[in-house]
Amino acid sequence: MTGTNGDPLNPPNAIWLSSDHWMALAKWAKQANQLNGFNRQFAYSMGRLVGKGHDLNEKQLKHAQQIVETACAAGWRMTV
Repeated sequence: MTGTNGDPLNPPNAIWLSSDHWMALAKWAKQANQLNGFNRQFAYSMGRLVGKGHDLNEKQLKHAQQIVETACAAGWRMTV
């Protein structure tokens, strides 16, 4: 696994994020006014999907990784 702490130079791989990580990212993005509404909602939805045990498709994973990288660059740290 890469970048377990959300290091902006080495962000975590989206496939390894737990439901709690996605929910924390969505909450952080809202509180810090980071990411746009669509991406905050996407992060929240990823948390729900992962929490229900669903596998993400290739398109979801690609967008999820972009969100993780953007969030890490904006200051999010994976702490859950």
